[in-house]
Amino acid sequence: MQAIKSIAAAAVAFSVLFTFSGPAPAQSASGSPQLVGIAKFPQHSYALLEVPIPQTGNASAETMILSEGERQKYVEVVSINITQRSVGLVYHGSNVVVSLGSAVPPSNSATANEIDLTNASFRATLQLFAKVSNRTLLLRPGLPEPNFAIRASVVDSESTIQVFVTALADQGIAAINDGEKFVMIVPKSAAATAQPRSDQILIPPGDAGASTNLIPAGMMVMNGTDCWQMAPTYAALMDRKLDLASRTLPMQPFFFRNQTALTRPEFIYAFEVMFAWRGYKLVPVDDKLAKLTRIETK
Repeated sequence: MQAIKSIAAAAVAFSVLFTFSGPAPAQSASGSPQLVGIAKFPQHSYALLEVPIPQTGNASAETMILSEGERQKYVEVVSINITQRSVGLVYHGSNVVVSLGSAVPPSNSATANEIDLTNASFRATLQLFAKVSNRTLLLRPGLPEPNFAIRASVVDSESTIQVFVTALADQGIAAINDGEKFVMIVPKSAAATAQPRSDQILIPPGDAGASTNLIPAGMMVMNGTDCWQMAPTYAALMDRKLDLASRTLPMQPFFFRNQTALTRPEFIYAFEVMFAWRGYKLVPVDDKLAKLTRIETK
């Protein structure tokens, strides 16, 4: 029961704390969303949109990846036409059609997966990769952030995933599977030291429920979140409060979304990896407190 309460408390804390966003990609002067990609898969088709943020004079935008019939804030995707490379929207109550450009011939296979990205941002491309692979991405600091142009027609999910892996590799980025639920996204230069080990996650003695009680997919989202906003929830996942005396200089911001439902030990593992990549670890002080300490390098 205590494990269930801890999971619920951590999830609530995250839903409140981590809706912050870092710098948004540039947006054109027009007030309409910009279509930067379309993807068609057997179960869903997706539109990748850069949507102007209100009160910014259309100078910045947020990324949305929506399927047909899906709505987020004031944007609803009504239709996706992969051949015409266009998407019908309801935007602030008005019908809008946005397009990638000229139409393309239909695929030779009615069941083929289609990927059509034009100047899609790094983070939008990663979000789509997470959906395709159905894995939670762990992003190491220091990644390049190129835009992507990808046109591909592939026959199955494995080939679709490989399209993204290859596109990332071409930009000096490695995608390394970590167990069944994670992918580490790291610079190629750091791939040899990535050390995926989620298959070694241990369930604490007397806490069998931790392996079956799941925090739902999409519950924890960080878009450029500061370390000291997320560290208290990290401590809460360990049934402790953060010792604020451990507060030090800010770390590089965090970008994270749990694409899949995860157990509490799996979340702790994800946090452990992301903090370690920034040179920190969370250690218990006593049965009530935990503090962040620097990882000593040999």
